[in-house]
Amino acid sequence: MIETLRNDQDLKIRYFAVEALGEIGDSSAVPALIEDLEKDDMLSSGAAFALGKIGDRSAVPALIKALKSKDPLTRVRAVNALGTIEDTSAVPDLTRVIVEDKNPDVKIAAAEALRKFQDPSAIPALEIVFRRWDRNGKVRLAVTNTLEKFGRLSINVFISALLHHDDPYVRHDAALALGTIYDPLTLPVLKAALRDPDEYVRDGAQVAINRITLYHTSGTRGERNELLSFDKLKQLLISCGF
Repeated sequence: MIETLRNDQDLKIRYFAVEALGEIGDSSAVPALIEDLEKDDMLSSGAAFALGKIGDRSAVPALIKALKSKDPLTRVRAVNALGTIEDTSAVPDLTRVIVEDKNPDVKIAAAEALRKFQDPSAIPALEIVFRRWDRNGKVRLAVTNTLEKFGRLSINVFISALLHHDDPYVRHDAALALGTIYDPLTLPVLKAALRDPDEYVRDGAQVAINRITLYHTSGTRGERNELLSFDKLKQLLISCGF
């Protein structure tokens, strides 16, 4: 299979070989896959995908280099592979990607990868994207969800946005995010947001207050777990144009 990848003249056959090597998970194929990844041609995205399937850390430098590929699908798959391998040396490059890459699919993949790492050094980059506020709903949701996973470490990001950002959409989602962290120390800030000039923000703040209050007063674990499905509500709001 490796010889087919390196020597066959038919690109389709070579692409099938790339996919097969990824499914097999044979680490001996990594050097050949890296060669195809670095060519930055039609096989690159498949090579990135296969390297992620294999999960060998020796591929990390090549995958990081592929984050600058001209092909968006190769960049997405390189990000996904780095998220699967979970080598912390990739975190600085993933934070660069989420800020600088213009492709929304790449940004979403980077947010999801950083969610796996849970490295607090990523918070400033995530805050930049959150405050910049990409109007693509899926990007917004991915970045917000990743910040929420940091829990109290990200509270200041959301409080600052809720109190000071000019865009009511940002203030609204900052309020909702605080409601998913469930920290009662944020209640005074959320109550202050009930006086926000924008009704949409006030509604978000009230939802967050209700959730935090209910979380800390509900008597069963089941009721608390039910609150954790609030991401579904946010997805519904975004699908409705909010």
